[in-house]
Amino acid sequence: MNKRKHLVIPEESGRRQYLSRLSAGAIGSLIGLSGCASPQLALEWNDDAIKPALASKVIVLAQHPDLVIARVSEDLMSEAIGKLGIHAVAGWRLLPDRKGSPDEQTLQLVVRQAQASHVLLLQAMPPQQSRQLAPVNHPGLGYWGPYRRWYGGTVWAQVPVTTITTSASLYDAGNNKMLWGASHMSNHAYGIRPELEAMVNAFVQGLQSRQWLPGEKR
Repeated sequence: MNKRKHLVIPEESGRRQYLSRLSAGAIGSLIGLSGCASPQLALEWNDDAIKPALASKVIVLAQHPDLVIARVSEDLMSEAIGKLGIHAVAGWRLLPDRKGSPDEQTLQLVVRQAQASHVLLLQAMPPQQSRQLAPVNHPGLGYWGPYRRWYGGTVWAQVPVTTITTSASLYDAGNNKMLWGASHMSNHAYGIRPELEAMVNAFVQGLQSRQWLPGEKR
């Protein structure tokens, strides 16, 4: 009987270095930024040397400083994948007591017991603050004086912007190989459900475009 290898993912302190080394080593020949990717993704990577095989069971695991947002993200992503006919499980259902990243041994055990074919990791980066020009309502006549009827009460001003970047990484649960990765950016409120739904939709479309997930079920 063949022994199956299981997913080995470093703890949070080493995970980013692990993903960086893995991506950097393959970027020369395996980078995938073609036009078939979802236009909602900020960046996408795909291992084009591996023939895509549809997932049979996916564990969705989210890393986020807010436990509620992490669980909602896992729920939304697993529900979206489930609607495509693929069995998907939110990580919190398998690791209900986790407060951070699960340790390597625990994650291996969960993947083995769940008999998952793939693991999808979602990781939120720290929010980035910036300012940009945007039209805002101005109550008075302002600079334009009597010409306000042409320009309304709108003027251009510097406004604060919070950018949230979330990355997604798909792994083969049998050999610990990263198959696909992408990032999504949002300039809206932090963790509001519509933004989470937009993120999920973008990642699902990206996985579909690379044939790791099937198309919409009719």
